[in-house]
Amino acid sequence: MKALNITNENEMILSWLKSELYRMKHVLDEKEIRLVKKANLDNFHENQARKHLLLNKYGRSAILDKMPIFSTWQNAKIEERDKEKLYILPVFDWFLDTGRTFKVVDTTKHLSANRGHRLNNQPPTKKNHLKKITDMIHNPPKESGGITVVTTNINSGLFTIIEGVHRACALAKQNKLVGTNVFVGTSPDLFKCYWSIEKADIKQHLLSLENLVNNKMIW
Repeated sequence: MKALNITNENEMILSWLKSELYRMKHVLDEKEIRLVKKANLDNFHENQARKHLLLNKYGRSAILDKMPIFSTWQNAKIEERDKEKLYILPVFDWFLDTGRTFKVVDTTKHLSANRGHRLNNQPPTKKNHLKKITDMIHNPPKESGGITVVTTNINSGLFTIIEGVHRACALAKQNKLVGTNVFVGTSPDLFKCYWSIEKADIKQHLLSLENLVNNKMIW
C-alpha cells in the first residue's frame, strides 16, 4: 500500500456511512442524513452519534464488535503488488465465489449467479453477488467513500476488506483496483479476530467451509 497520511476512526466511519447511504437513505431521518452529508468531525457528540448509527441502524456491529482496537488508521492507495494480498472477510457466502481463496482478484473467475446455502435450519437461500457487482459496474454509486481494509502490518501483512467488498470486486473485474483509495486499520491483534484473513485458525476455517460444500450446505 502507498501510505498517504494518518487519519482516524471518525474519518473511516464517515466514509463507511457515505458508502452505504444509497441503501439506507429511505430509513434514515433528516437528522441522521445530516450527520452523514454535513458532518462536523470536530464535534465529539456527532462522532459518537455516527458510530452508533453505523453499528446499530446500519447493522455493522456484527463486523466491528469483533474487531480489535486499531493502533493506527491511514489513508492509502492500492498498488500493483497489493492485488494478490487483498482478501474478502472470510464469510461462507464468498467462499466459492472466490474459488475457495477469499482473494478479491479470484472473483473475476469464480463469480456465479447460482450460489446459495441452507444453513441455520433455513430453507435453501440464494446469494447472488454476481448480480450486485454487475449492477455496480453498469450503475456506479454516485457517492462512495474509500474501501476499508484491516491488516497486522501495512508493509508486510495481508489486507482484509471489511467495507466496500462489492465495489472492490467490481474494480477488480474492470482491472481498476490499482490507485483506489483505502482506509487501512492496523492491529497486531488481528491474529485473534474472527473476520481477519490473518487469523491464526484460518486453515481450520477453510477446511470447515470445504466440509459445508461437500455436504451440499453451500453451493
